[in-house]
Amino acid sequence: MNNVIPNGVTALYNAWDAYRTSTDIGEEDTGLKGFGFDTYQSAARAYGITATTPEGVQAALMASGRNQPNGKNLVFFQMESWSAEPFKYQSKDMDVLAGLKDKLHNAWLFDNFDATHHGTHPALEAILYNTPVTPITNGKYRHIQLDWGVPFAMKKAGYDTLFVTSGQSGWRELNRVLFIQSFDEVIDAATLRAKYAGAEGGIWGVWDSYMFRYIQERLAQQPKDRPLFIYAMSTTNHPPYELPSDYQPFVFDIHKWPGDKGSEHLIPNLQTYRYANDELAKFVSAIEASPAAARTVVAATGDHNVRTFGQYATPESQVLRQQVPFIVWGAGKLSCPSALHQVGSHLDMFPTLLPMLGIHTGYLMTGRDLAECPTARSSEETMAITFIGQARSNHAIWRMGSPNTLACQPIGSVCEWNAAQDAKARARVALLDWNVRRHIQHATGRK
Repeated sequence: MNNVIPNGVTALYNAWDAYRTSTDIGEEDTGLKGFGFDTYQSAARAYGITATTPEGVQAALMASGRNQPNGKNLVFFQMESWSAEPFKYQSKDMDVLAGLKDKLHNAWLFDNFDATHHGTHPALEAILYNTPVTPITNGKYRHIQLDWGVPFAMKKAGYDTLFVTSGQSGWRELNRVLFIQSFDEVIDAATLRAKYAGAEGGIWGVWDSYMFRYIQERLAQQPKDRPLFIYAMSTTNHPPYELPSDYQPFVFDIHKWPGDKGSEHLIPNLQTYRYANDELAKFVSAIEASPAAARTVVAATGDHNVRTFGQYATPESQVLRQQVPFIVWGAGKLSCPSALHQVGSHLDMFPTLLPMLGIHTGYLMTGRDLAECPTARSSEETMAITFIGQARSNHAIWRMGSPNTLACQPIGSVCEWNAAQDAKARARVALLDWNVRRHIQHATGRK
């Protein structure tokens, strides 16, 4: 069905239905009230912002500094269903990482890291456009630019912007909305099939290997005076968990898997998970051996946890529910390795990556720079914030606004409810929500 071209009547119905069911922005304080704040000023105070006007608060949320771009390329991978849990079980008998295990010695691997959402498209919008309100870039607001987003900041800093996926770009109207949201080009499965004779794939598009191959070639062709930002989205590690016919799958023994064994799709999922790791590793090796190595940063994260690894319902396992890897190559040596083990989330990624490129303005400061060495105070205040209501500190996990959900980490340790920390977590999400709603209200003339 993914490859069927609808007739005109069906296409018109689909468009009407998508418009009818698309997100309505509502009032600008909808999210504020949902997170326990009467006004944007009260949320700003909880977050530590002293400004009292809407314009002042929005300005305070933005990164402020002077851009000094160093011309490095940035390749960012949103890896389908790339859970962190298998990383913990890597061994000779449970070789889930394949070639990737040999590419971690010179990488920054943040191993205490949460995805903002449960789904691929909500994660995409959260990462690129910092919006808790989703979907927002398709449907009735598809024409509105969210000009604080990452691709806008990259364009302002002199970058060419490219979106590449091994899937179909018609999915969620990406082939339309990404151009509105400051991407120069969109490359998808159809493009890759046209470029590579005999390109094969599954129901979602072509195999990820073609996506990695294309990106490698584009980096080699890119003029040195025009840095390139690539946002890439993989698809192979998705149900029904199919593999290329020429790829030799690893023979997993389900009895040696330390996690939940309840899903009948566990082994096929582990095989496609391993395939994606292998292809990412090949790409990293190729870039490291290329002339572009010194001027390219590569980063990768998962869009959400995988579906077949259980529900993480026990107190001991709930910390794994949102965990995905976040890995960076080409950033040099980290001055304090302990930073890799601090809690973080998707909201911290681009506040970490953009300063590596000398970009210090034009984007929302949704989180913190993960490369900064933790101090005693910062370690106590550090949080992993999500858009699904979950928050974590280095010592506890809880549902925002709900003291009775507090669970100490690790289980059996001692922690206390921190009302101020919870208020700051709620305020961060509430202000991002308010920022989106207010922007769209003004853009649509409702304000």
